[in-house]
Amino acid sequence: MKASRSFLLWLVFAAGGLLLGGAQSLAEIHPSSDVLLPYFEVDLTNTAQTGRTTLFALCNDGDSPANVRVSLMTNWGISVLDFELTVPPRGVQTSNLRDWLLTGKLPNGQTLPADKIAFLKAALAGKATSDRNLYYGTEVTPDLAVGAVAFHIEGSPQPDTLWGDSFVVDPQLGYSEGETLVNLDPLMDPPPMCKRHGIRFLSGGIFDAGTELMFATAQAGSPSASPNPAAVHMVDLTAEFYDEIGHLFDVKRLDIMPFERIKVSELGLQQPFGWVELVTDVESFVTGHFSASSIYSSAFHAYCLPEETTPSGPGIRVRKLTNGTLAEQPPGPSIPVGGKVEWTYVVTNTGTTRLTDITLTDSVGVLVSCPGTTLERGDSMTCSAQGVAQACGYTNTARAIGKPPSG
Repeated sequence: MKASRSFLLWLVFAAGGLLLGGAQSLAEIHPSSDVLLPYFEVDLTNTAQTGRTTLFALCNDGDSPANVRVSLMTNWGISVLDFELTVPPRGVQTSNLRDWLLTGKLPNGQTLPADKIAFLKAALAGKATSDRNLYYGTEVTPDLAVGAVAFHIEGSPQPDTLWGDSFVVDPQLGYSEGETLVNLDPLMDPPPMCKRHGIRFLSGGIFDAGTELMFATAQAGSPSASPNPAAVHMVDLTAEFYDEIGHLFDVKRLDIMPFERIKVSELGLQQPFGWVELVTDVESFVTGHFSASSIYSSAFHAYCLPEETTPSGPGIRVRKLTNGTLAEQPPGPSIPVGGKVEWTYVVTNTGTTRLTDITLTDSVGVLVSCPGTTLERGDSMTCSAQGVAQACGYTNTARAIGKPPSG
């Protein structure tokens, strides 16, 4: 079963997003020769046609038919289904992804054989496929197919005529969330994808169902004998959370898949409202979904923020968290006397040279353990220390030192 086609390779090298350029304004939203449905969900157990599914509409704003290559991808970024679709002039092609995965009926009139349907179900649900006993993605929820769909106009010229929208719907819960398809035009100025994003998070008040963040990148993994997503290329994510008066109150470092969905409520934040700066080590597209009691949801694309300039010469930074919380503002986390305290120290090489002989010390003599002593430019490592909570307030400070080639 071939898992990667030329279209996916094009996506890896030329993918962009509908997003945001500099800090001044949004990038222009317009039809494109290449668009992306960045995230879908399909319940594979509900044969009564009432379970969660994803609907989409692909529109052709041209005077000629659009011959489109469609690529269905897992959350590891692996293409598991490619087919051709013709969208008529000024036409709209609507589709229910449940039809693709439960009955094999594609929008081009083709019907998939039973073995191909079984392969797609397993690959998109994060299960081992029966033909090769390999994994193509990570399970999110049992028997839930997740992934992304990319659309590319074939031939030459490739007119910018595609646009559309998508909706994840759950009739049983009376729930839906929708957004526009992502513009992948590689010629957009400014470029549509970026590494540094800004977006609000709302996890209280009327938005009691919280905020979910969707990430889409051009990374592509490979089938693996292990279901562990670490077997594929993971994306490094740093999330800095600010409250509404501008105080940085938490930092999270995560490894995410090429296509990932994160619930902010599961990150253990101590503030319900604010904004988050998201930095990925590869260019990415980010959408936030803001929901109220799973009854209605709104989606907004994140802003691309200017990338931080790297200082000339060596530089090092350390950020310390107490039991997962950035405690730079008093009073800090409350821990019962005798309770376990775990400090984590994120040490980053912020300069332009390699650093060696890195040491990290704590102001009150806490024994700190680090996984290494060398950092290349831009790299980070996480050190750790443990303790036991004592009565009254407690303050300690971390100090990181590294040696550049100049000495």
